[in-house]
Amino acid sequence: MRLSAILILVALALPARATPPDVISLHDQVIGANDTHVFILRETNDNLGLYNYGMHDIFLVAKSIATGQDEEIWPVYRVHSTIDKTRLTRSFPLVDAINPFDILAARQARYISYGFLGLEAEQAPAAGFDEYGLWVKGNTLENTALLGQISRSVTLTSAAIQPYPEGGYRTMSRTTPQQLLAEADYAPEECSIDGVMTLYSYPQPDVELVRVICNDEDAMLRVVLVVIMPQ
Repeated sequence: MRLSAILILVALALPARATPPDVISLHDQVIGANDTHVFILRETNDNLGLYNYGMHDIFLVAKSIATGQDEEIWPVYRVHSTIDKTRLTRSFPLVDAINPFDILAARQARYISYGFLGLEAEQAPAAGFDEYGLWVKGNTLENTALLGQISRSVTLTSAAIQPYPEGGYRTMSRTTPQQLLAEADYAPEECSIDGVMTLYSYPQPDVELVRVICNDEDAMLRVVLVVIMPQ
């Protein structure tokens, strides 16, 4: 029997290692605020159908304090790296990419260096979910408004993701990030509180921000997004 035939038989006898499903997630981090908007760095993580690598996009988002809705989004950076980001394999240019601090300066926004407080923190305000929605200090963001803020964030981000380059990086993806995000269908019972942040805005009222974690297990989508409580 020829060597090539033997190798084929051996390969067929070995167990196949299936690739993971295509998964994408979003993660928010607040970096600034002015009297009208909160400015957020939002990262998308697309595993490209791989166990160890993924495409990571960073955006700057301006979220209205008055309505809680994402109003503007700008591309910042794209990199292909290991999932844990310990090894960068290649960065890719984005059309009209901006420096987020240029936007903060132009909008006269103050830089925010502190993070969200977990509910176990001594200084954290009372917060939680009930049948009506998300509440902080007795103030409730009703379920419809909560899901509206999340849906707007997902939709705006999906539209802002630029096409991936053709070649030059590892991928086993069978779909696009837009197709993955279009499947998102979150319910309040699939959400939990990651942390709470108070923006002190004297002489204007303080603004309460909550970062929520929502998992759509059917679509295998996870978002960690900032929502704004009504004032």
